[in-house]
Amino acid sequence: MTKDEIAREIRRRLRARTSLHTYALSIDIPTVAAQAMLPDEELLGPASGLMAQHHAAILSVLERTANRNMGRCMIFAPPGAANSLYTSVLLPTWEMGRRPGSRIMLVSYAGSLAERHARRAMQVVEQENYRLLWD
Repeated sequence: MTKDEIAREIRRRLRARTSLHTYALSIDIPTVAAQAMLPDEELLGPASGLMAQHHAAILSVLERTANRNMGRCMIFAPPGAANSLYTSVLLPTWEMGRRPGSRIMLVSYAGSLAERHARRAMQVVEQENYRLLWD
């Protein structure tokens, strides 16, 4: 890799640490067939423009909520809109990377659903792309 490529990769990783949109495109999400995009936003534009509008909207709300003290939100979206995946897998893993030592509890009306989301979150944390972002 050239010095410019290395510098660009470092900037991408720093953006993923501060932007949930970039983070979502920088890791392999369990159950999603597509691999991590690892977007170069300097060439392609903002990460929010590289995804479906409803995904970008959900991630914007979640990022704003995560950055607020005692932030809360309610997401009303039809089944299949990725709201469970983003709120129960992506957001907790992003928060654990940003705030090491944080304690996050995944709960649900059904224990099996909470366990499935927790397994997916563990799959994210165990992947190489995740470690590269936070190490």
